[in-house]
Amino acid sequence: MWMLIPWRAEDAEEVGRKIYNRRKELGLSQDDLADRVGSSRTDVCRYENGSHKMNICTFFQYCEALETDLGALGPERLERKTGRQEEMNVLFSRLGEEDQEMLLQWARRLMKSAG
Repeated sequence: MWMLIPWRAEDAEEVGRKIYNRRKELGLSQDDLADRVGSSRTDVCRYENGSHKMNICTFFQYCEALETDLGALGPERLERKTGRQEEMNVLFSRLGEEDQEMLLQWARRLMKSAG
């Protein structure tokens, strides 16, 4: 699971490099990738060089078109948060139903007090 937070300019550049590298690994041209995501070669070029930030829907499309997961293309700073979230999901799933409910109630109270 991913935490959705705003991307910074350097994130767009990093994601662009990852898209470029993955496209090359798959032996795809920019036109091939554009066909897969339903956009233009110009859009692919803009995303690869980091001049345009992509929205989350476009990001999902690129992940699918490049046959990879969110973590492989996402910015490193988001991957660290993803790891924590995955760990929490695993730990939560190991709890019994009663303990899960208690933990949820505690988390709700914590969020409420945090404002």
